[in-house]
Amino acid sequence: MNEHGVKQRLIELIDNMSEEHQRDLLNQLDLQDIGYRKHLRKSCSIATDYTIKDKLYKDFITNISAGGVYIKTYQPQSAGQKVSMTFVLPKFNKPIRINGKIVRSSSQGFAIKFYREAKEFIDYLDKTDEMSLIKIDESSYSLEQIYTTRNASNSTRSLFNKFNENLIKEFQRHRWFFHGKTHQRGISYVGAKKKAFIIVDINRDFLSLRFFTGHGGIPNLKKGTWLKSGDNLGSERYRIVNENHLEQAVFFASKAYELMLFEIGL
Repeated sequence: MNEHGVKQRLIELIDNMSEEHQRDLLNQLDLQDIGYRKHLRKSCSIATDYTIKDKLYKDFITNISAGGVYIKTYQPQSAGQKVSMTFVLPKFNKPIRINGKIVRSSSQGFAIKFYREAKEFIDYLDKTDEMSLIKIDESSYSLEQIYTTRNASNSTRSLFNKFNENLIKEFQRHRWFFHGKTHQRGISYVGAKKKAFIIVDINRDFLSLRFFTGHGGIPNLKKGTWLKSGDNLGSERYRIVNENHLEQAVFFASKAYELMLFEIGL
């Protein structure tokens, strides 16, 4: 393919992308353009506290390297501002406290270039796969506490791990951002603007899932309660009893995420 053909093909591919995918591509190219190419970059979902002009914010890092990060947020910030941030990498032995500068900002988030190369976790990122960087927030309850209080069998624990892994793989394919947060009976999955789209209850011999449907619906899944009795914004409960149910559950999750994006106007 000659140079003209390459350019035409790129234009066609970009034209056929959704607006969300175009933004993700632009973010990745911007990160490379500001000198991130020399660093290994990985997708992630890591909670961070950061300060801009003495004001504290809490959001999520969705892309990380030893040279900088990308923060997904709907609180616009101006390029050029100094950022002081703190975050914890899964299984890393200490919190990361580092300063940087916003080099690009949009309505979806902003890219930060560190003032110094974060040499302390270059090897860590090199040895860590992206799957383990998409972390479940266990600040309220640990997964082990939930498993114990819910008397979950080993097979149910394994089912949850496989569901979570399959969900991550599918959402990475779409470049969709989300994170999980524990609650007393299980885990809630949260997407854009901190809007939940799946609620998982862990039981002894199965997982019970409810999906957000909003004012729409999901094929092959009846409407039901979401947060308040009779609100009709969720789905009936879907049980994962064995691995045969995982594919259907991930499909329902994808549809719930799309409905969540539609409801919040994205």
